[in-house]
Amino acid sequence: MYIRKKLKKRRSTFETKLYAVTQVIEFNRNKRLVAEEIGFSVNSVINWVKTFEQHGETGLQSKNPDLLSDDRIELERLRCFKTKYYQQQEEIEILKKFQVFLKENENKSHMMP
Repeated sequence: MYIRKKLKKRRSTFETKLYAVTQVIEFNRNKRLVAEEIGFSVNSVINWVKTFEQHGETGLQSKNPDLLSDDRIELERLRCFKTKYYQQQEEIEILKKFQVFLKENENKSHMMP
């Protein structure tokens, strides 16, 4: 079952937008999956792709370049790593449970005559 999480509103960097657009256009990746990976909404990714198609890379640049300092960019990068880390931890837990499930079923099948 897919549980939709409400994403916090935050500023995106040019690099994040360009990465998302590149993944969607050049690598033909699903917009929803790219959005989940970078921690932004699907609508944001859709808008970035449209803007890129109309205005190129300059359309993705912030209207106010001083808005994002180097510290904020680094913080955003670290948050992205944190999100990916927790997603991977969830996947590991699911795989562990699946291993236990398989082992139990294997043991049951050996016990049957």
